[in-house]
Amino acid sequence: MERRQSHGGPTTEHASSSPRDSGRLQLRLSGHSFVVLGLSANNNSVRLEILDKERHIISSSIVGGEHRLTNYRSVTTLHSSISGTVAVESYLVDAPPGHMAEDTGTFADTIVRCNLHSLAQIDENIVK
Repeated sequence: MERRQSHGGPTTEHASSSPRDSGRLQLRLSGHSFVVLGLSANNNSVRLEILDKERHIISSSIVGGEHRLTNYRSVTTLHSSISGTVAVESYLVDAPPGHMAEDTGTFADTIVRCNLHSLAQIDENIVK
């Protein structure tokens, strides 16, 4: 989905899910692992927007930096199922100048997929 914001830049919105998955930097809370984001870039920081331990929701945004995830905001939720836990990450990101929204979405999807895969591995190691 693409939409325009007040600054006129294209925005990509996408939801991605995977069984028991997420990434490199983690915030560990009372036995649960939450991945914030494993992206290295100059001068960026990750802001924790929401942390709801009872409802298993975490939201973060990337502030500043020189990378392709301009104005990246995400919400990750954990859902119990018969086969285990499913992590769902939804995000919104602006396509930076000179990049197509589709390319930015593909790049962000790759980061999300890697993060969700890493969360699954972290969770499996905790269970062992």
